[in-house]
Amino acid sequence: MSRWLWWFLLAPYAGHLLAWCMRWGAPRLDVGVLVGLFAALFAERRALPGLVLGGALARALVGGGRLPLHVLALGAAIALLLPLCGRWPGRQLWWQVLAAAWFAALLPWLDGLLAAWFQAPRELAPLGWADVLWAAGTAPVLVLVLHRLPPCRPFVEAG
Repeated sequence: MSRWLWWFLLAPYAGHLLAWCMRWGAPRLDVGVLVGLFAALFAERRALPGLVLGGALARALVGGGRLPLHVLALGAAIALLLPLCGRWPGRQLWWQVLAAAWFAALLPWLDGLLAAWFQAPRELAPLGWADVLWAAGTAPVLVLVLHRLPPCRPFVEAG
């Protein structure tokens, strides 16, 4: 119970911290990339629905938009990547970089697709290639740090 309290209290603030860094000039990095990378590669599988909900809440608070659309976009991106996670262990750096680029490129596209499908306004602009490369380089390092901190550590899969 306490691990979920940590997650839902601190995960949305990670999005606010990233938004604050972007206001000071850091390149764009979607909090969904961090949550998706952690959830797909490091988290235990039975905790995925709650992790997706917390990550979608963080995206909705920072970027605007409707929470159900963020849940669908983040959940679909993770679900599309999960079959490949059994093939390659998540601890390999090249796989983390590739997965981070996957999330950075796919999440804005899924947001736009779902917004058009449900006739909702599109709140998050697509990332440019420079932002995708930035996410691919920095997200694995940030997730390496984050999965050792209290909001994420209880969800790390053993092994």
